[in-house]
Amino acid sequence: MTSPLAALDGPALEAARLALVREHGEWTAHNLRLRDQVYTFRADHPRFDRQLQRHALHLRRILQIVADGSRKPLSELRVLDLACLEGLYGIELGMHGAEVVGIEGRRASVEKARFAAGALGLERVRIEEDDVRNFSVAKYGEFDVILCLGILYHLDTTAVLQLVEHMAAACRGLTIIDTHVGLRSDHVTWHHGRRYEGWIYREHAPESSPADRLKRMWASLDNDTSFWITKASLCNLLSDVGFTTVGSVSMPMIAPGSHSDRETFVAHRGQRISLLSAPTTNTLADQRHPEVSDGRPHPSQDTKQERALRAASWLMREL
Repeated sequence: MTSPLAALDGPALEAARLALVREHGEWTAHNLRLRDQVYTFRADHPRFDRQLQRHALHLRRILQIVADGSRKPLSELRVLDLACLEGLYGIELGMHGAEVVGIEGRRASVEKARFAAGALGLERVRIEEDDVRNFSVAKYGEFDVILCLGILYHLDTTAVLQLVEHMAAACRGLTIIDTHVGLRSDHVTWHHGRRYEGWIYREHAPESSPADRLKRMWASLDNDTSFWITKASLCNLLSDVGFTTVGSVSMPMIAPGSHSDRETFVAHRGQRISLLSAPTTNTLADQRHPEVSDGRPHPSQDTKQERALRAASWLMREL
């Protein structure tokens, strides 16, 4: 059934948007055009241009990755957008014809995402109010594309490991993870007999109330701390749970001003290939990324400075 919002003209839709803002607050990030002159951020808002440009650049990056990495046209994809906030990424894919399920834990963001999808008449975009820690293939089914954008580093250790495992079970093609990674390790955990490392980040003050935590739109829902898994451990974890190819995206570039510890990973869920020309190697265990690289450059570039940097890396690991 088409949303009544889709039938509103510009002024009526703007009035409805303002009513929503009065109840749930301003949009915090996602600037979507709903009509020719109606955006989720009003045009005179001080963050209008900045939010439009920054998130549009990141959106273009993610959409290009989906288009290049998917095995189907966008209109034939079933997409999951985890912790979708105000819905930008899922809604864009919905505008290209994809079936989209967005999961978001905060009511205010859910209402804003539903409003935007309704205003655009996107009948195949569904926004669920739920905690991503409840996600499972049994509850939501399988997806051609899973978007895990800006949420993994807001989860505690157990939730990080479980969510990656559940994404692998539900993925029938491509998973995109955009996340901060731990640049150092102060925490070690084990999952199914495998070791993973990361850094513990403080999300909320321990004495903060549940209501206060809910108001912090860009923080975890309730956990005091989160686990920023290292790049090596994340790649190992993705391989361990069943992804067959994992890559870090260099182009399209990440939006200007982004932190250097923020990376986008593309994980494909395919079939592991067996070698025909060297069949004895098929029994070898998969290689795992070391937390500190033990590789050396070509001898022509193995300078004294390079050796000092390697020594410093090993020293930091021992501290």
